[in-house]
Amino acid sequence: MQLKYYKKATVLIGIITAVSVISLIILMLNRAKWQENSFMVFGIYILAVFVLTFLYADYDLNAARRAVMKKVREGHIALAKINNGRTEKMIRDARFREYMLWDLDITVIDNNMESIHTHCIEKFSLQQQSIPSGHVYVTYDPAKPEEILILPNALLQQLPEYQPLVETYEYKIKTSYLNCYYNRGLILKTYKDTLAERRNGEE
Repeated sequence: MQLKYYKKATVLIGIITAVSVISLIILMLNRAKWQENSFMVFGIYILAVFVLTFLYADYDLNAARRAVMKKVREGHIALAKINNGRTEKMIRDARFREYMLWDLDITVIDNNMESIHTHCIEKFSLQQQSIPSGHVYVTYDPAKPEEILILPNALLQQLPEYQPLVETYEYKIKTSYLNCYYNRGLILKTYKDTLAERRNGEE
């Protein structure tokens, strides 16, 4: 899903760049028509470019977060087992921060306890050097099975209405949760590794 957002953002900034350049060329070719109002014309041009760039940055930085919240509000949440993953490509966002896209091999367990073997592409922090195996919660809509995004643990903990669903999964499936959080991109760790890092930091 993150690759889809990245591609859309790339197309969007390409369109904005093309429109900006073409508009500037048209203005320069017709300079005689607006020369007396040059301050106003260039002011409008700069404002338009700024607004379009802002819309691009807003989409690039927030599209995935909005999609997660929308899926959560609609009740499209499921348990997933991450089996393994491989790097897809390195990308940059609108703030020029670098991330690594990972292609994850996962098994989604839907709310009917049916298993669906699939994959998803997520945007990870460069700190992530390998993908551990374990369980996480994801957005999952049977009508749009390709739209999968991983939920950070902190978000799920803030949603008590999903506690019965979590308890149902834990009753029927032997879960081995991963520590999932954001730090300039998604980070996945086993809780054993998380505790070991904390102990080392305290020493």
